Amino acid sequence: MLTQPVYTHSEALAAICLFEAMLECVLHDKTADTPLMRVWANDGVCAMRNISLSNAKLADWLFANAPSDLFDRFTFDWEMCPAIIEAINWENDPIPQDYAALGAKVYESLRKSLYI
Repeated sequence: MLTQPVYTHSEALAAICLFEAMLECVLHDKTADTPLMRVWANDGVCAMRNISLSNAKLADWLFANAPSDLFDRFTFDWEMCPAIIEAINWENDPIPQDYAALGAKVYESLRKSLYI
């Protein structure tokens, strides 16, 4: 029997939010030559859904471990997920394992967008 990864309800919602953030980039930047667009074009929609699911634990971790100066100052789906998508190195590391390193980039992006 095949073993399937088990995701929490929160992780499933995080994956949906991440995919929506990716889709928003793709729909708004159809002609842009960005790393995300190149991965999307090469791998396709189904692979991108799997990438968003694979990054769900990361997104939940980043949200749960947000620094105190960011606590309750941003929304997960409209601000954090786009910041995560922007921070990911799409060409070399589309499923980052170093949560703290990516978190530093995401939190800095959120601080700039919130003028902190």
